[in-house]
Amino acid sequence: MDVNSSLLSILSIEVEGIEHIFFMYVKEIHEKPPEAIHWYKGRGEDGKAQQLWTERKIRQWLAIGKSPEIKIVFDQLMCDQSWTMVTLKGTSVTFQINQYNRVSQSDDELLARIPGVNPSTPPAVLYYQTDFDPSISFLVDEHTNCRFIDGTEYHQDIKPIYPSGLLGENKLYEYLKEKIIAVYEPKEIFFQMAESKNTALDKKITGFIQSDKVFRTDHYVNIQFKDGSESIGKADIDPVTGRWEISVEETYGKGRYLVINRKTGRPTFGENYFIIQNMTFSDHVARTILTDLFGRQIILLENGSGETSPPVDALNWDYTLYPDATQAEIELSDKIASVLLSLGRSIVISDPYFLGDLKEVDKKWTFASTGQRLFFNALITAIGKGVLREITLVGNWGRANSYVEGSQTDFERRYQMLAALIQGTFKSWPDKQLDRFEMVFTKGSFHDRY
Repeated sequence: MDVNSSLLSILSIEVEGIEHIFFMYVKEIHEKPPEAIHWYKGRGEDGKAQQLWTERKIRQWLAIGKSPEIKIVFDQLMCDQSWTMVTLKGTSVTFQINQYNRVSQSDDELLARIPGVNPSTPPAVLYYQTDFDPSISFLVDEHTNCRFIDGTEYHQDIKPIYPSGLLGENKLYEYLKEKIIAVYEPKEIFFQMAESKNTALDKKITGFIQSDKVFRTDHYVNIQFKDGSESIGKADIDPVTGRWEISVEETYGKGRYLVINRKTGRPTFGENYFIIQNMTFSDHVARTILTDLFGRQIILLENGSGETSPPVDALNWDYTLYPDATQAEIELSDKIASVLLSLGRSIVISDPYFLGDLKEVDKKWTFASTGQRLFFNALITAIGKGVLREITLVGNWGRANSYVEGSQTDFERRYQMLAALIQGTFKSWPDKQLDRFEMVFTKGSFHDRY
């Protein structure tokens, strides 16, 4: 499955019918792209974009597409300093961008860098204006105005860019202050590796590469001595799990890690590696994967390790912002998962209706609504990726019985089946199974959901 997509975000100010770009951002992402470039509703669909700041005539134009197609649009804009979008309905929008100088962020001084070999995380390409754009002085001079636009702070008359967190806190202000007019951020290829020495005869270098199946099939790993004089060992990459393993006569603690393209024989990327001895890194090597409701792979980590997310103050989700219903559901489920990942090991869900009814057909049960399905997918994701091990549901039968079938005993039995499903999902990974799943029925009724 092709998962090479890019997001294109353009911030512009309209002047006499022309959209003058004051900041453009492209980010390569690990997602399945649409067949053709898709402009989001209210952000370029049919050539129309709502104003983020009406008084200042600021608009955001947002598109997702195959990385090569987005790159063509970006390159044409940067080369010609002008580009016209023509929609299927015949609407046209012309964009213009100021003169610039192209500068790549340099990481040549990094200890991990191998001269002449691309790193696993290519540096972002930055495009600097030759001078400050006076039309955005209200952003460069007023830090808070940038925070309203990037969504860090709220103002009733200013809409934030989408998706939230696209640029990171204060990044827009920092870019504009440095006269950066465009940023092209290549996709990172994440990898981990470790040396293990179980016995005097069992010595291995193991690792994991997060990428699509095609990349894993087309490449192999070559571990060399640090000076590149000799290969320590080579290994194929498992196309499903991304794992690789090399048996060695001795562990060295340092060397060269290269991912080689089979067709060209040249490294696609590589880095020097340094492993601190007597520290266990293998706990963080992926053991296997779990497939979620949408067919995406969740990487399960060994020995109970897991990730957590920072606290979430508030989340926004709008069905109309997404290209289709499936993508909207994916985004909602992921947002719920991010909340669950931020709550730690134990959670309490307080809702008079618990999680709603579960339908039973032919001694099998299913969810009664799409919302339940998306929540359960988020729950499984949070358990698999994170440290969640205890769930308590607080509800009121007096409120819930109006919306469920059968008696309270039947209702509890169906939820016991839900708990059994969760445990069964992680049967092969006991350290991921729940320590507790409990239902608490309150004596008094309560109204609000928390």
